[in-house]
Amino acid sequence: MAEHKRFASTRHLCAALVGAAAALGFSTVPLSGGNAAGPITVGFIVKTLSNPYFAAMQKAAVAEARKTGVRLIFEAGKYDGDVSTQISDIEDLTTHGANAIIIVPNVSASVAPALEQARKAGIAVIAVDTAVDPASAADSFVATDNLKGGIEDGQW
Repeated sequence: MAEHKRFASTRHLCAALVGAAAALGFSTVPLSGGNAAGPITVGFIVKTLSNPYFAAMQKAAVAEARKTGVRLIFEAGKYDGDVSTQISDIEDLTTHGANAIIIVPNVSASVAPALEQARKAGIAVIAVDTAVDPASAADSFVATDNLKGGIEDGQW
């Protein structure tokens, strides 16, 4: 059976996200003599890996990071709605000097303060699928068209 179109497009989405995060994060890497001081580090935080969509995101993001030389730190909550793990992951990435964070927030208002701290530390933030509240806690927001996705699922 052919691969479902949504999971095939997940590979493209994750490639674009990792590439965009690396490009945004590049501005936070100190330069010396025209060479980057180290690899770009991108944190990618999803809700949970028990959801096949997020598991597909992990596979695609890891593949893209290997291909592009980005150091990827992929994290997930223990269950859907696990806000405390997401906050802890954001704080760890901030402390350890990530250049960019891609996040699918569980509860956007709950993770916003940690994301705002990350941005103050010079870390680029991209929210995916769920907007962050307030929107100023992220540099960018990328979302899928779930209505169109549902129609395509039904046709498939």
